[in-house]
Amino acid sequence: MLAAIGIIIFSKQIHILLGIDPSTLKELNPIGLFERIPDSIMHANHPVALIGIISLMVLFGIPKININFLKRIPAPMIVLLFAIPVAFILDFKTTQPAYALVHIGDFWASVGYNPDFSAINSFVFWKYVFMFLIVGSLESILTVKAIDGLDPWKRQSDFNKDLAAVGAGNAVAGLLGGLPMISEVARSSANVRFGGRTVWANFFHGLFLLVAMLLMIPVIEMIPNSALAAMLIFFGYVLASPSLFYKTYKIGGEQLVVFLVTIAATIATDLLIGIASGILVEFLFHIVDGAPLRSMFNARYTLSACWGRYPRTC
Repeated sequence: MLAAIGIIIFSKQIHILLGIDPSTLKELNPIGLFERIPDSIMHANHPVALIGIISLMVLFGIPKININFLKRIPAPMIVLLFAIPVAFILDFKTTQPAYALVHIGDFWASVGYNPDFSAINSFVFWKYVFMFLIVGSLESILTVKAIDGLDPWKRQSDFNKDLAAVGAGNAVAGLLGGLPMISEVARSSANVRFGGRTVWANFFHGLFLLVAMLLMIPVIEMIPNSALAAMLIFFGYVLASPSLFYKTYKIGGEQLVVFLVTIAATIATDLLIGIASGILVEFLFHIVDGAPLRSMFNARYTLSACWGRYPRTC
């Protein structure tokens, strides 16, 4: 699942890194976005793309430099310290299209009590309520499960707490005119990658975002979108690195097939169909290998107790 998300992130953000107008990409699915890459390279906005490419080089290069001082500074921070001054010197606000820089606008003017229940008696209203409920909950749980797999301490998250938090957050966000949210892969993997160990990592992550929206919108709007695209491409690479494919192959050829089918189905359709496709292929392999159908949903095991200092008497 994470590998597929990483590939999808790359397919979308490579065009932004090259300075292509995002409005020309709205109707394209991931496969169409990959097909569009050669055209985007031919029509790249060179000053914008230069910032994006250098940012990408910084993100991949900094971890390989054995300098303690640099290792203490997150590579994305170094990218911002480079990209913002360069965009200012090159006067992106007047020399480049508006989409070259982050645009937030009057964010706080849009925050208020905005719910509209006029369509509550219609089928369409409840269709989208349940769609957001089911799809959002499933994707959140799948994301939490996947991030648990990245945790170097191999801890297990409480799915119930995660769903309760997502539900409470969505209720408040909806009342204020915000969009539905789920547990998010890129931010969660960033917390893991940069050493977050407790729930306080999530708390401070959100707190700093809030402070930034309260006090730093003018600075945020100086950030080139190509620099942000470079960060997302880097995290996409982390989620779908070639080493992950090799490790899956080393587990077994069948697991590689399940892995590739899940990725392909997710990219071609959506996340839930991709996961369902991977599960179906796994079931087929079990059946071919002779596993009885009743064992698919009912784990059968034998528990043995051992005594003594050495595990000889069981």
